[in-house]
Amino acid sequence: MKDVPLISMMILCQVALVFAARPSGSMHSEATITIINGSGSKTGLWWVNPKSNQDNLALGGVAVNDRLNMDSFTGHEFEIRELPDAATGECNVKDKTCRMAIFQVKPGTEQLYSINSNFQIEYGDVLKPDEELLKTNDYVSYCKTKALGGDSNNDKELILTRFKSCMSTGVGHKLRQAEEEVTFVRNVRQSIGGNMENFTCAMVDKESSPDFSTYEWVSEKDEVSRTVHVKFDRPTARIHFIENFATEEECVAYEEEAAQKLHRASTADGKGGSRLSLARKALQASIRPKWAFEEEGNKIVSLSRRVYDYTNHVLGLNISEQGQEPIMSIQYSGRGMNDTEPDRYTPHCDGDCQGNPHKEGGRMATMVIYCTVPEKGGHTNFRNADVHIKPSAGSAIFFGYMDPETKLMDTEYTTHSGCPVYEGEKKIITQWVRLGVTKEKHSDTFNTLGVPHSESGDD
Repeated sequence: MKDVPLISMMILCQVALVFAARPSGSMHSEATITIINGSGSKTGLWWVNPKSNQDNLALGGVAVNDRLNMDSFTGHEFEIRELPDAATGECNVKDKTCRMAIFQVKPGTEQLYSINSNFQIEYGDVLKPDEELLKTNDYVSYCKTKALGGDSNNDKELILTRFKSCMSTGVGHKLRQAEEEVTFVRNVRQSIGGNMENFTCAMVDKESSPDFSTYEWVSEKDEVSRTVHVKFDRPTARIHFIENFATEEECVAYEEEAAQKLHRASTADGKGGSRLSLARKALQASIRPKWAFEEEGNKIVSLSRRVYDYTNHVLGLNISEQGQEPIMSIQYSGRGMNDTEPDRYTPHCDGDCQGNPHKEGGRMATMVIYCTVPEKGGHTNFRNADVHIKPSAGSAIFFGYMDPETKLMDTEYTTHSGCPVYEGEKKIITQWVRLGVTKEKHSDTFNTLGVPHSESGDD
């Protein structure tokens, strides 16, 4: 038992309390229930005590698109509540009211309760395959034999019904096993990633993670060869470190343009928007390149063009500057190694990272350019990809979080953070790149997840 994580032990103990509170009487049989959260919001699960009718036992949370399996009894009642955002205290619905749904365990050994997007409970039996079906990998042959067996009248409709039932039961069981394994691996990956992030960020002199591969990229505009260090390479998640991406003159041009516009930096809120955070002391300013001056060699425009050129080089999507977000200049300042609340950017995704199809107008790639690097701290960490990058002045990190072929989004591998800045200054330029925006359908039309503001409750 010593290898079981503390939080898992707590949930196991709580579930044990529910199991021990078996209602009296022979009508209350044991049941295994599966709860799937398809609501789009984080949720919490509470057990309602049948004796006091009080919801006095919290069983933990069910994350978005996640599932929870537990033992219970017929007649037990549970409440599923939408959890508010820790910073705003509000839920992800238009009227800002947190929703709740109640269900009671029905008779049956295995049951499925799904929370839909309207926060309603959908019930369905979980069919349990027989032992022989579990042993075979050839469902078609097995189910064909089962469907034909014992039918002397050769009833085609009955045979087809048996075959479909057998196949759906077997395949459904395998899919549930696969989903449970994926969920388990993802949770382990996130736990390890969080611990590794704290460890690597504390090592202020730690060098960058090893390369997956390295190659030279030559920009057609300036014909300069730049070394690209590929740190992570999956169809839905790419992380590249590019040497000498920006010149000193380009960085100075951005810094001078941003000087009169700097204000407190906001953070991503995970719902497609942003919010101010008391823990973040960085300053930021948005800059829109003046594309009319491109032929005159405007430094701001030249660097911005290079961002789109590299994005198209990697993803091959013919992305244009039309309708894109302004580029963001962000500045951090260190206040010494003894600072108890150094400035940092906590783990987050720049767009959707739940594996969903890309929404038109949503972000799908990011370029972070480092103009000034601090003496201590300020590295960038991709906790779930086991990638740690120690930047240099003029370098850049590109990360894409959408498969350009399938248009499916990343599954949290590009979750990233800025390690605390302890000494010196960190000045970066960030461009978020969207797919599906145009001059007429500007980025202002959508939130960061590609949801029109008129539908997200932001207007």
